[in-house]
Amino acid sequence: MQEIIYSAHQSSFMPWVGFWNKVYEADIFDISIFNQFTKKTWQHYSFIGSPNEKIRWGLKLQDAFAHKSYTFQINQIKVEKGFSSRLLSEFEKVHQSDRHFNDIFPLLINWLESVDKLDSLWLINFTLLNILKDFLCIDTPFIVSPPDKTGNPTLNIIENVLRYNCNVYFSGPHGPCYLEEDLFPKHNVALKLQNTTRLYKEYPLSLPSTISLYGIKKTLELIKNEFK
Repeated sequence: MQEIIYSAHQSSFMPWVGFWNKVYEADIFDISIFNQFTKKTWQHYSFIGSPNEKIRWGLKLQDAFAHKSYTFQINQIKVEKGFSSRLLSEFEKVHQSDRHFNDIFPLLINWLESVDKLDSLWLINFTLLNILKDFLCIDTPFIVSPPDKTGNPTLNIIENVLRYNCNVYFSGPHGPCYLEEDLFPKHNVALKLQNTTRLYKEYPLSLPSTISLYGIKKTLELIKNEFK
């Protein structure tokens, strides 16, 4: 039987190459916007700098969401507007001496300025993810599934796999920490795990940072070949 792969991840800000490998490997990729917002994930920030000296880089939550963010879903979170100049200044300060900085920085200006007047976290991320997907020439379609009505994270994933006529769920490496793996074969769905251990240690930065340091050719090689 031909594999038809479904994968998913929370709406993330300028995510690293491991995220893009999941998108590249999938036939359908679900951008989750109804999950609980978590400040300690990459939903509103990523990293710039170097693998050895990472610097947090991202969007600032509006005051109403900053201290009680755990009570909100991703699609409810609002961020401060007018963030592009700050983010560009921070990126330039850290990466201006990179070999490929001049290749990526003009693009980064256009990308961030295109969403600068928005305040919806998920919409900012979703817009940027589509821009970056097109830039990377990845043709996997993005979809947004409806909110979970099963009350069970694993059953919700299986329901979405079947909803889109897929037969494989491609999970991040931490899937076994929260998935009920025995449920997949009961629904004729295969579970495939991504292996990102070495890559995360060496290339844990945002996509723009990775390109600035290593160039688009190396970045695409990481996304498309590193996990084989």
